[in-house]
Parts: sequence; structure tokens; C-alpha cells
Amino acid sequence: MGFKTVQTQSHYVDGILVTAEYHRLSTRFTLRVGEEILYSKRLFIIAFKNAPITVNNRSYRVRIIWCLIWRARLTKDDTVVIEELIDKRRSKSLLLLYSPLSCEV
Repeated sequence: MGFKTVQTQSHYVDGILVTAEYHRLSTRFTLRVGEEILYSKRLFIIAFKNAPITVNNRSYRVRIIWCLIWRARLTKDDTVVIEELIDKRRSKSLLLLYSPLSCEV
């Protein structure tokens, strides 16, 4: 299991397959439906992102937090539709956060 530059995961939203991608070197987070890009931004040093997107003529919000613990959610009217857009990214951030705490000196 080597280093993967791009982490992806797909979800169904309103019966449409939405793919979330995170490029680890450029910090670009992208949401797309097929080839159509719904949202694409470089996260850089800004730890919080909150942006509206439209899927199947319905409004949603992408909420990204990535300072210490990764969290990328899709919400509709303050109701969580997808708890975590990239599960592997979240588990890696938790592992990195807790691993120094569990080491003995």
C-alpha cells in the first residue's frame, strides 16, 4: 500500500453519483458529477471552507475543516446528507493526531 497522491470516494446524492477528490500535494478538493465539476478549490492554509453547490437542481453546502482533524461534509438546510465525503482522509488525520499521544518517552 503505497502513497496515493489523490484520494477519492463516491456517494449517491439524490440518485446521482457524486465523486469527492482530494489531491494531497496541491491541497485541491474537488466534487464532480461525471466530468462536470461542482466545486474545486485549493485549501492551502485556510482551515475552514463553506460553499454552496447544486446537485439535481437542489441546493447543498460543502463544509470542509482540515486544520488538525479532516472533516468534509455535505449538508442540506443544516441537515447532514453525507457525514464524511472522504472516509480514508478522516481516518488518516485521526491516526496522525493520536499517534504522538500514545507514544511513551
